[in-house]
Amino acid sequence: MSGMLPDASPSSVWPVLHYDDTRAALRFLVDVLGFEQAVAVSDEHGGIGHAELRWPGGGALVFGSTRHTDTCTGGCGREAARFMW
Repeated sequence: MSGMLPDASPSSVWPVLHYDDTRAALRFLVDVLGFEQAVAVSDEHGGIGHAELRWPGGGALVFGSTRHTDTCTGGCGREAARFMW
């Protein structure tokens, strides 16, 4: 791909995003933006409790549902993001 460094190292900082509709978020991030799904674990509500996506040129992000208040992706609300490293 043009603009990509061939020796780019993997990201050590992963944004953690929170969505109300995690299934729609997964489809958007993969189908529209071009992320690659690495992990997507369903939750007890029929949504996605935890997902990890990779960017083709390096890097990644994690997301989960705003309804899970007892996890690293929960309890932040719609407007918040966290970073893990």
